[in-house]
This record gives sequence, structure tokens and C-alpha cells, in this order.
Amino acid sequence: MTHPDDAPEQRLQAWGRWAGDQAGQVPTGLRRAPAERRWLPAAAAAAAVLVAAGTVLLLQRGPAARHPVKPIATEPAPGVVPWADLPPGDIPAPAAVATLDPSVPLCRAGQLKASFAGAEGGGGNTFSTIAIHLLAGAAPCRLDQLPTSLTGVPAGGVRESVALQRSPDPAYTVPILLSTPADTGGVLLRWYARCDTSTQRRRPAWQHVRIGLGSGELDVQPSTDGGSELALGCLPADGAVQTGRFGGDPVPTPEPPDPLRGLTLALHAPPAVRAGSILRYTLTLTNPGRSEVALRPCPDFVHVFGRVKDRHRLNCAAAQPIPAGGSEAFAIELPVPADSPSGEARLSWVSSSGTIPQSITITITIRKGP
Repeated sequence: MTHPDDAPEQRLQAWGRWAGDQAGQVPTGLRRAPAERRWLPAAAAAAAVLVAAGTVLLLQRGPAARHPVKPIATEPAPGVVPWADLPPGDIPAPAAVATLDPSVPLCRAGQLKASFAGAEGGGGNTFSTIAIHLLAGAAPCRLDQLPTSLTGVPAGGVRESVALQRSPDPAYTVPILLSTPADTGGVLLRWYARCDTSTQRRRPAWQHVRIGLGSGELDVQPSTDGGSELALGCLPADGAVQTGRFGGDPVPTPEPPDPLRGLTLALHAPPAVRAGSILRYTLTLTNPGRSEVALRPCPDFVHVFGRVKDRHRLNCAAAQPIPAGGSEAFAIELPVPADSPSGEARLSWVSSSGTIPQSITITITIRKGP
């Protein structure tokens, strides 16, 4: 029996933790000008997917379900794919992101115009997106730099500035070539605006906002739906606004292929197993769809029983494509240590292929003696 290290599982759990953090930080419903809808980040949708993945994987450390189902005590259907002790495959690396020709000159403030594109809040944070367009007649240029300044005029006051800080989040933008006024770039700003104590003072909203772009400043124009202010809320006087780079649409990271997408899972196992023996159970994959499903790439999985945890790959070489309305059953084996405590234990099977790990859990009794 192979006992791989925990790195793949820890990496999967890290995705879930990261997504959980982002879910409270990334806006999910930005108000925006219609012309800017295609630029704003889709990070929140990805975060929702990754939160689901992290939640499923946590079953390995806590209760997998409030009421785990009892095992199916019947014999699996004939024609079961035999067990093979196969190591898991490597998780594919994302495709390389293409870069712009560095010989294209960086954009200068005099070539561009800026406008508010939407604002939203979440988890005490406020987000504001500023869209960038090329002026008519301006030469094509490369948008790929950090903002250098952010200033505004509070109601009844004088122009003031706020410190800028590089956002620790993954980059929301990538370099983009602006070649016509129809091309859209932008930058995402974030700051903590919630008033957490009665002693904090809410700052007047900024008007006549300007954002620095190396060679100068851009006056940020109102959005098409009338948004024209930057509401800093209770950001302290020494607080900072976090910012990403000026750029364009993020290049989406390709989703790893999910061979189990659309399939349903079932476990067939004996109701009890003796400590020191081998637990033999069957995973059945059913295809409720209307077309045949081939298991490519072959799914990896983690199975956990009591204190035992192993990661393997299904024996796809001996399997057939699953026809519409059909099933394929796989025999699986897992040694039960002789010192396992007696009593009920959860058997959890979790796929570690694809974007959303699928799982199923049953309970089996561990018995001592013959």
C-alpha cells in the first residue's frame, strides 16, 4: 500500500482557505456602467467555487455529514473493475500567461481618460473600480503600471491625498494593449471603511478625484449611472488604499478537467470490518446524462477511514467508458490497522481531480477479534 505525503491534500485545503478569505473581500455585485461590465473581475464567482471545494475537503478533519448514511450491505453488481494500488497523478500546472511585447510604450496620462465604473462593499471593505480608455487619436500604448497617487476634494474642503499600498491579493489585472477608444482597462481600489468604534470619524466623500499614472494625473469622470464620488468612510487619516495594477481583463486560469462532472457516487461496503484486516469496498459511478462519459483524465481520490488516510488513482485502464444511464463499479481496498479502536468509523471517499471535489461518506463498525 502506498502512503504518499499530505502535500496534495494540504494544497487542496489551502485553495479552500484562500477562497474563504476572498469570498469576504471581493465584491460580488458591483454597480457599474454598462460599457464596463466586461472588464470587472470575476474573482467572486471563482471564490464561490473554491469555497465549496475547501468545505468538502474539511470532512477529513471533522464530521463529514450531520447524519452519515449507513453502508449499503448488498453485494455490488458483477463486472467490477479490479483494485489496483496506483499512485495519484500530478496536478496539471496552469497554462502560461502570454505577455505583451515590452517594446510597446507604456501609456501616459495625456493619452487616457478615466471614469468611475462601480463601487461595492463587503466584510467592512469598500471597492471602487476605475475604468481607463484611450483618447481618440492617441497612439496605442501598454497599460501596465501601478497608480502613483490618489487625491480628492471633500465637500467644503481642499484637495487631499491618501497613501497607496500594493494589494496583497492576487493580481486582478494583466498588462493590456490599448489600441482604440473602445478598448477598456482599469484598476481596482480597496480600503477598510467600516466604522468599528464610536470614536471613529466618518470622512466626507471625495469629489473631483484624480489618480496618478507615472507621467501625470487623470481626472476621474462620473460613471454613466451618475457615480462620481469616492466614499472613504472611516478610513483613518494615516490609513492606506490598497490598489492593484492598471491593466486589463485577467486571463482566466484554465480549470483542470473534471472527469467526474455530472456523475453520481455510491459506496458499497460491509457493515463491519475487523481491525488488522483489509476493508474491501466498491465505488460505483453512475452516468445520469444522455451521452457517454470516458474517465479522462483518470480521477485521483483520497479515502479516509478512522486514522487511515491514503491517496490513489482509480484503475481506469481496466474500465470502460460509462454509457448514458449506465454505471461502472471499482473495487477499492484499504488496510485497517490492528490497533484501530472498536466502534463506528466514517469511511470518506473524496475525489481530488477537477475544480469541485466530490465526496461521499458512510459509517462502518470496526470490530476487535475474529
